[in-house]
Amino acid sequence: MYNEEIQIVLAYDEIDTIKDLFTEYRDMLVETYKYVEGISFCFTSFQKELDTLQEKYALPKGKLYTAKYKGKVAGCVGLIPLDNNYCEVKILYVRDEFRGLGIGKLLMKSVIEDGKKLSYDLMVLDTFSYLERAVDLYYKLGFEVTKKYYDSPIKDVIYLGLDLKNKAS
Repeated sequence: MYNEEIQIVLAYDEIDTIKDLFTEYRDMLVETYKYVEGISFCFTSFQKELDTLQEKYALPKGKLYTAKYKGKVAGCVGLIPLDNNYCEVKILYVRDEFRGLGIGKLLMKSVIEDGKKLSYDLMVLDTFSYLERAVDLYYKLGFEVTKKYYDSPIKDVIYLGLDLKNKAS
């Protein structure tokens, strides 16, 4: 989907914006899903994540993007290497007022394309079963349930993977 009102841009010059978006994402999950056992615990190392963004998501093997809609910051996504063959999508987030415009899909297409260009074999991500729109998007993009690649304190985590070697462009 192409939309000239939406821009997906590398965000290394906007680290404070990324930190704000990551924090909004965390706050939204903790507030909206506070009844979910373990939701707060899964963010115990969140400050470390914010403090090491530039290292963890470093180019060329990692990526940090923001999405802008009509010049306003609308969302973000990150990509990190897990090893030479695997990468992980981190924190796909679109602000409420920009949902339904295809921004999440464009952010995901950007990191999928990056994963292919960087010669990763497999792209993985985790999400929560109750984030139904996100789960639906991932399935539509070709992600499938994959093996657990880390231990989560939340039982409703879904682990998904996308075979980048055999994924058509």
